[in-house]
Amino acid sequence: MTQFTLTHPEHPHTQHKIALYYLHNCLNLPQFIQNVIKGQFPETLVLVDSTKILSTNHIQVAIYNALFKSKSQKRLKTIQTQILYNLSDSKNFSQSLSTFGAKESECFLVGVDCEITPHKIREWLGDNVGIVEELREMDAHLEKNGSAKWVRESMFGGLENASHFPKSHLESMLLTQLSVKDL
Repeated sequence: MTQFTLTHPEHPHTQHKIALYYLHNCLNLPQFIQNVIKGQFPETLVLVDSTKILSTNHIQVAIYNALFKSKSQKRLKTIQTQILYNLSDSKNFSQSLSTFGAKESECFLVGVDCEITPHKIREWLGDNVGIVEELREMDAHLEKNGSAKWVRESMFGGLENASHFPKSHLESMLLTQLSVKDL
């Protein structure tokens, strides 16, 4: 099960429990998204478009930044919008939210300080939903869905020879950008 605790670096008593799942075959995801927006599920539940995520490190850095780091988030009211904003290298809030919010039948489900289990996910999305709980398996799914190509073209398209960078270099550059975005 991919659940972990993030601790504030300067305030060790400030901790958040995180649940991270990769979901596929979510046939009723659009209806579920509408129900989340309507507030029928915990407001700390975040659905992320997996086709725009380079690696599980990408999403973990965004969660950390949303919880502990970003200064410009005062305008963002919910942890949902904070995490989606922190996935992007852009400072454009609307663009970040529309780009990284889940739309398809594959997505990441992030829960911040709320109990989420595979059993609950199946109650919400049906028995046919595929649930990946291990980080290595999540990264393997990301590799298959071609998200590295989207990141290469959309986030680093202006860099000469970006198409030839290995994924590890792209990841280092992306995580560095996200870490200094709002400093």
